This record gives sequence, C-alpha cells and structure tokens, in this order.
Amino acid sequence: MRHPRCDFLAARAALVPVLFLLLLAGPVPEAHAAAPWIDAGWSNRVEVSAKPAAVAGSFTDFTLVLHIEADSLSSVFDLAKADGSDLLVTASDGVTPLGQELVSYDPVARDAQIWFRVPSLTPTNARFYLYYGNPDTTLSLIGSDAWASENIAVYHFDDDPGLNVVSDSSPWGNFAIGGQGSTWTSTDTISAQVGLGWNFNGDSHWVDGDNVSSTDSTFTISAWFACWNLGKDANFAFSAEDGFWHLSAKRNSGQRNADFADPNGFFRWNPAITDTLIHHYVWTLDGVNDTLRFYYDGVEQDGFTYTSVPGQKVYTGIQLQGHIGIASPLFGQNNPFDMMEGIVDEYRIVEGARSPEWVATEYANQADAVSFFTYVIENRPVVVAANPLSTVLGRVSVYPNPFRMSASVDVDLGATSVGVAVYDVAGRRVRILQPPRLREGPFRLQWDGRDDRGDRVAGGIYFLRVLGSDQTLGAKVLYLR
Repeated sequence: MRHPRCDFLAARAALVPVLFLLLLAGPVPEAHAAAPWIDAGWSNRVEVSAKPAAVAGSFTDFTLVLHIEADSLSSVFDLAKADGSDLLVTASDGVTPLGQELVSYDPVARDAQIWFRVPSLTPTNARFYLYYGNPDTTLSLIGSDAWASENIAVYHFDDDPGLNVVSDSSPWGNFAIGGQGSTWTSTDTISAQVGLGWNFNGDSHWVDGDNVSSTDSTFTISAWFACWNLGKDANFAFSAEDGFWHLSAKRNSGQRNADFADPNGFFRWNPAITDTLIHHYVWTLDGVNDTLRFYYDGVEQDGFTYTSVPGQKVYTGIQLQGHIGIASPLFGQNNPFDMMEGIVDEYRIVEGARSPEWVATEYANQADAVSFFTYVIENRPVVVAANPLSTVLGRVSVYPNPFRMSASVDVDLGATSVGVAVYDVAGRRVRILQPPRLREGPFRLQWDGRDDRGDRVAGGIYFLRVLGSDQTLGAKVLYLR
C-alpha cells in the first residue's frame, strides 16, 4: 500500500509547474533605470521582482519569503559567506535595507529561505535587491524586524524538535513548547512547504502555546497542514481553552472538513478533503462583528453550515490569554483521538482580520517562493579597502560598518573640532555628535542611529562630516535598522 507521505511529496512536485504557469500570467513590469549600489563592499546583487499577477492588491508591512536554491540563484552560494551573514535585502532604491530574517542557509545543499518585510507592496511596486558577496560584514540572523507588530506569533517549525521549543520570530517572543507528556526527538523534522516542518505522530506529539496573548478579539490564524490520520477523530489545529473554542483541520474520521466550533455552535465547511497533501488553511475571526471567514489554498470558501444555540453568538470575541493548543490536542487533553498526525509548517497568529487579497498573495508566495519572483543577477568589481572593517575618508573612520545598535566614530584632526554632523542621503542634517569639550587631535564619538530628538532614523546610508574645520573630512556609514 502506498504511504500517504509518498502521495504528498509526489503531488507537491506536480503542483510546482502549474503554479509557475499561473504566475507567468499578467502584465510585464515596465523597464527601469538601474538602482545605485548600497556599498562597494558587496560584489554582487540580484534584482528580485514579484510577478505582477501574483500580487493581488496593495499592502503595507507585507512579509515575503525568498527561496534561494541552485536552479534560480546558484551564484549566491558560490560568493556569499558560508553562513549567509552577508545577505542583505534592500528596497527598490538599492540602498534602503529592509527588515529581514534568514531562517535557513545551507551552502552544501544550496538551499536557503530569507523572509523580508516590505513597507509597501503593489503589483507595480514589487522590486527589491538581494546583496551578497561581502566577506567583511556580518549581519544579524535574528529577524523580529521582519515582522510587523500585529504578528503575535510566527512559527516556522524549523527548530530541532528534540529541544522541545518552537521559536517565535515575531517581535513578541511567544515561544511555544512541547506539551506535557509529548515525546519530541530530533528525528521529527520533515520536508514541508517552506523548508522544514515538524512531523506530528498522532500519538505523543503536541505543542502548547501558553505564552501567546493578545489585546484584541479579532484574529487571523493560518498554517500549512498535511493531515494523515484518516481513521481518527478530531484533528485540532488551534484551541483556546479560556474561551473554549477551536479551529480544526478536520471534523472527525469521516469528514476532513475545516471547521470552527465553540459551546454556542459551529461552522463547518462542506466539501470533503480526502487527500493527505499539505494545504494552506486560514481562518479570520471577527470578535466585533461575530463573523468567521475561511480560506483554503488561498481561496475564500463558502458553503458553510451553521448550528448555534438560539440567541447566542457563534464566536464570542475574546482576547487570547494563553492556555492554547497549537496543532493538537484539544484543551490539553493527551488523548490519541485528539492528536494530529501529519505535517505542520509556517503557523501564524495575527491580530486583525486579513483581507482576501492579502491571503491570496501570501498563499502564492509561500506555495512557490521561487516562481513568485523574477531574477536579474548583477555583478560589481570588489573594492578592497585598506581597512576592510571600516569606511575611511580622510581621517574619519566608522566601526562597525554597517551597524545596527551603535557605531564608533573616530576623528583624527589636528585643528580644533566641535563635533561631527550626520546627514541623510537628501542632505538633511539629522544629528550632531559632540565631544565633552573642544578637542584637538584624535577623539572618539558614538552614534546610536538616533536623530537630535532621540528618535531612531530610517535604515540606509548616512554621511558624517567634521565640524569646525576648514578641511572637508567625512565618512559614509550604513545603518541597518
């Protein structure tokens, strides 16, 4: 008998060319002038553009995944650092760094996933640059700045299950743990939709999300699931114990239908799902308007049946207060009938109701993160500086460069100086760095990426110029916010 996992992998492979042809449709982006390079330290970059037909609307703070693999971007693994710590994504101007998270980088398998946050995404504004090939820089691989604050839990499920922790990439750090009595081991990873996922065995595997909390009663909850235990009962995808409601990837052993239920009733999606392939499930629950919408593989579904207690709401809007189950089981019951068997990947909990256009675009990106984009590889000759760890113009140097938290500004000037001014690329002065007193000769200042009002400036290139001197001395620094 053919194992369901074989069906899953075979069907997933068959799905790729179909999605590729679908994403090829639509208007061709207009030609544009080449953007300037962010810094001579990077020898290579690739222009990455989302295909217009794959972007279903206009969005702000949209996080995309870029799948780097041998067929599309082999040169990245040839020229980037061994750990991928020189990969940098910028906006279409070529110089504004974007918040990013490098989830995985394997130069041997030539495979990597990098998530990056786009301030504005439209069908005609979907161009970015991926820089690589800079041996003298090390960027942070931690990626909470890749996710907007409404994301209260982002689980990639790429962690080692043997550590019994599912790390949260959102700004909130709502890590989940293996539930009481679960027996996760390092062998419980499996190839999933975006890189790796966790393989739930239907018997002793479950995850507890007690750290997740919210200030809102309206949510979007999404994940990729492959459900394998056809002969068992409820196969729960999310449960909130405080409100006694749950979302399920199936109803019972006879119905593989995604549903929502609580003590006041339930919604059930009628079409039966009989395969064991991985699919994208999205629920939006509106605690104000008492509505629920369900999306399957990027498409909103209708045909709900609805049963309720007369006079009571179906979804009694509540805030999440912990005590929740992620994937399984229901209300923390370690019961094999409540346990999921199959794959879980890319699990999200978001405050607010995502639009149908948002869900469709997110699905298109995650369903085939390679064919979602087009690629133009660009090369630039490597410029070797006298001191590769700093940018030096005249006798002013900055280290580290680029920087995230703070940079040291060293000034070696014979004349008296009253400090250093910081300018943005438009020539606006944003900060004056002053020594404790008038100084001659070498001195050091610190810049923390803030302006004179104490607010953090936008990421990008800034120019530093010495004040109080008849010499034009300065330096260029790249701030990675």
